[in-house]
Amino acid sequence: MHAERDHLVKVVFPELRERLERFRINLVDIDLRWGITREQAENDKVLELCLQLVDECRPFFIGILGERYGWVPATCDLPLWRRFGIDHLAQGRSITELEIIRGILLNPEMRNRAYFYFRNPQASSLVPEGAERSVYVEPESTGREKLAKLKDAIRRSGYPVMDPYPVAWTPAGDGDDRSGGQFTGLEAFGQKVLEQLWDGIVREYGIRPDARDTLESDPEAVEDDFHERYAEQKLQTYVARGGLQDRILDYLGSDEHRPLMITGPAGSGKSALLSWAAHEFRSRNEAGFVVPHFVGASPDSGRLFRTLRRMCLALKERIPSEILIPDEPVALTSAFKALVTSLPPDRKTLLVLDGIDQMDETGDPFELSWLPEKLPLGVKVLCGYSSDAAQLLMTLSRQRSPNLYIKIPGTPEGLPAI
Repeated sequence: MHAERDHLVKVVFPELRERLERFRINLVDIDLRWGITREQAENDKVLELCLQLVDECRPFFIGILGERYGWVPATCDLPLWRRFGIDHLAQGRSITELEIIRGILLNPEMRNRAYFYFRNPQASSLVPEGAERSVYVEPESTGREKLAKLKDAIRRSGYPVMDPYPVAWTPAGDGDDRSGGQFTGLEAFGQKVLEQLWDGIVREYGIRPDARDTLESDPEAVEDDFHERYAEQKLQTYVARGGLQDRILDYLGSDEHRPLMITGPAGSGKSALLSWAAHEFRSRNEAGFVVPHFVGASPDSGRLFRTLRRMCLALKERIPSEILIPDEPVALTSAFKALVTSLPPDRKTLLVLDGIDQMDETGDPFELSWLPEKLPLGVKVLCGYSSDAAQLLMTLSRQRSPNLYIKIPGTPEGLPAI
């Protein structure tokens, strides 16, 4: 199945990711060609890992079958089978069949979420005599009988089946198929996978394909979307940082009235840490409100007064207020401070401003004079900036009410830390 897997990874999934990106939905595919270590294989951990990943890969499942039944475990691990609910079925079955039984056939919740594709059984005749046909065709009659029963069970299950999908053969393939050639002509197969997965995702998440057009007609919604997507992208590769996270959580749960400044060298993970903080705040405060802002996430993100206006609109939408939002910079700063200080303490609010050292200097963003000197109860502010910004360090050190600091490892000495 190297050719089919490669076609999905190189053609189908990139197209699907491109469609989903504008709806802030991330596709993560699992391919066990690169997921099983030699140590796991030698310790007979393959079945456990495969079944575990089937459970983790939700809510969709793609099953592709050719003319091979697959490897049948030689030993009986009854406790493992019982843990996965297959102890009455597992004996003598291949890992491929057990994945399908566990993931689909015993799971009614997978209705409309699983799709099967059977390679044309005549395809094996395309493989030259000199090639290793056993790579593509089950050599034992017992295995062929079990495979036929499995396919019949899938057909009777009511799940969608492309039976068969066409293939061609290219003698000099570049795939790792050990035969000196590979199957090609998978365009119809790939297009079917793309269409079925797209339709399933649209149904699962209530996507309206025209929703993006509506969003793009609202400049403020477009700007919000830039920052939310930026944070989600940072979270995808975020690595937990226990000590720093604990200190941030302590701050978010405290009565502290000062902002928390997070400083570190460029590339030290400040943006990802702040994205985690915003996500964690939302998960812990159901009625809470987060306004994330990341300089660099959008063309206008580095302009202070554009940032303040965006935050004012977000706060006023959340908490109806008589305060007007002016266009004049000085008045806008005053309006922002007034809105922040009027937020009710029972509606916890978090403002995240990352990259303030990269802002346009118009309006003196480094002085932080646009922030209330004392935050009201229930309001927290997280600011991130690079420790390479010497000017910013000096201006912050001269503030009337010193802020709190968290220094990411690698930050130069000279700032207090909590």
